[in-house]
Amino acid sequence: MPAAPDKTITISHADPIEISERTFDSLVPLDLDVAASRIATYRALADKISEIQGLRATMVSETNSTTGNNDVLEDSDNFKLSTSNMDMIKGILQIKSLIPGVAFDISEIGEISGNNTVAGDFQTTTVASAGEGVGALQSARDALARAITGNQRDVYTTADLKLDIPNIKNDFTYSISIFDKELDKIIPVPNDNGTPPQATNISIGDVDSVQDFVDKFNAQAALSSPMLSDYVEAVNINGNVVIQTLDNNYDVEFSGNLKGALPFYLDETSGITNSHTAPVAATSTIDTATLTFPGTFTYNYSGSSGSNTITLTGVTDINDLATKLQADPNIDTVTTSGTDIAITFADKTMDITASSLDDSDGGTAAVNDAVLPQNHTGGTTTSAINTATLTFPTTDNFVFYYEKADGTKGSVDIPAGTANETAMAALIQADSNITTAAFAGNTITITPANEDYAFTSTTLISDAPTSMLPLDKNNDYSGRQGAGAEFIELVNTIDQTTTQSSLQLKLDTLGISDSAFGEFSVDSTGLITMKQDGAEFAIGQVSIALFNNTRGLNPSGDNLLAKTNESGEPIYNLNNEKTAKIEGKTLELSTANLSESLVNLMVFQRAFEANAKSITTSDQLLNTLINLKR
Repeated sequence: MPAAPDKTITISHADPIEISERTFDSLVPLDLDVAASRIATYRALADKISEIQGLRATMVSETNSTTGNNDVLEDSDNFKLSTSNMDMIKGILQIKSLIPGVAFDISEIGEISGNNTVAGDFQTTTVASAGEGVGALQSARDALARAITGNQRDVYTTADLKLDIPNIKNDFTYSISIFDKELDKIIPVPNDNGTPPQATNISIGDVDSVQDFVDKFNAQAALSSPMLSDYVEAVNINGNVVIQTLDNNYDVEFSGNLKGALPFYLDETSGITNSHTAPVAATSTIDTATLTFPGTFTYNYSGSSGSNTITLTGVTDINDLATKLQADPNIDTVTTSGTDIAITFADKTMDITASSLDDSDGGTAAVNDAVLPQNHTGGTTTSAINTATLTFPTTDNFVFYYEKADGTKGSVDIPAGTANETAMAALIQADSNITTAAFAGNTITITPANEDYAFTSTTLISDAPTSMLPLDKNNDYSGRQGAGAEFIELVNTIDQTTTQSSLQLKLDTLGISDSAFGEFSVDSTGLITMKQDGAEFAIGQVSIALFNNTRGLNPSGDNLLAKTNESGEPIYNLNNEKTAKIEGKTLELSTANLSESLVNLMVFQRAFEANAKSITTSDQLLNTLINLKR
């Protein structure tokens, strides 16, 4: 940017984001950890660039329908915001200037890995051109409005759309009500083109993923009438469906109506119950009678989950030994009984194959296998499906989906036409992670291959949809993508030395608002404001002046005073500081207290009467003295 100094941004490899074969195309010949780190680094670079004032950087996909040469920057390329791992791994960033007419230059870009440096490529898609006059002002205003308001976005997560269960395809319909700028009214889109128009829907069928929803939504939106694609678009952002307004109508609001024919669930409250008994940990019991305290000890253990050696220094006695052993993160409990120490491990499924405790003097403690077992007692896990509500042979396809505490996930397809409960159980038992699935008394009881880990989720799903049900957007993520500012402080400069006989209070005449009227108020500094729809507009200020010689002011009548050579020039203070205060909606009266004045009058009157009596008495005494002299 012209006024800004050169800036170099360096991003080290960021921490890997969560990525797996399910979220990343396995055809990409890269280690998943390396790919995840690269993607996180590219995203961090985009975030860092966006922190520069006036710039916004996003990860984009690049296509070229003219040459068919993708992943190479060309003048005829089309770029689109994308958070798909397949697109972000290519490291294509789009940088936009948010300030009209202000250009920015990229001097160099590269990627460094060890001693290898790979130079990047960049191109300028649109050259910044500064406008003039009213056009420049409107461009700046529109850019500011867009940066603050952004586009409306309705967000739906995979859970909102019930797309988090594999092997199930869902059906949806969608329509909106939106303000059409050309028609200057709110219309349903799509509609039947009638008078008045009645809402119709686009259909989005057999959806099995977020990207599938986005692709089918945009395809159907372009075929509708009026075209829904003229108003909104669907994008995949971080694995969520985002329906947003287009750039050319970013400032309008729409109300979306999404309905889904979601699959029928037999969940834990209506057909499936899980039970689990946790495994009992193996215990290693060691007799320390042959060891010498104090000293340094070495504890060795190995088992089905691994092995480790712990060195303990400064051990004073058996209780201190127990405390120091307990500090090891792999050890769950350490208890003492006489000279014995019993140790259990955090991994309750581990079988202990060997353990020993040695002191620095060469003494070795005896491992007492006879006291407590060194093999854990396994857990028990079952999942029970109540088949009483099902009809056989089945007319719909079903999927049994399960997830276990050890991370094992799987699903079993149960096709339409399955003869009976026994046949359904046989299909479930054929899964490699299932040991048994037996039917008895309207219940299919399922046990996994490793019962130490509980079922955390088991679901039987039918792909026979229910009726179309309204789906709410995710209010935690939906909203506008802009700055989200709800208040803009408008700063007005007011000339306090200018006097005028009248003040314009109509907001439309002032060019502040389309509405003429607002709530009028004056604060203690004399600032005159009009309030409309929660926003306050400053339109003037009552001037308060100070004079070096107030006695030199010339009274002009009607409580008005005029300056003179004796009074000097008026002195104004910024925002009327260090002057008298103004109190709005108040009429100034005399500051005299009538009650106090009446009391004082009575007191003074009594004092006058007393003085008068004293004078009268003195006069009488003088007359008496004169008469005596005679």
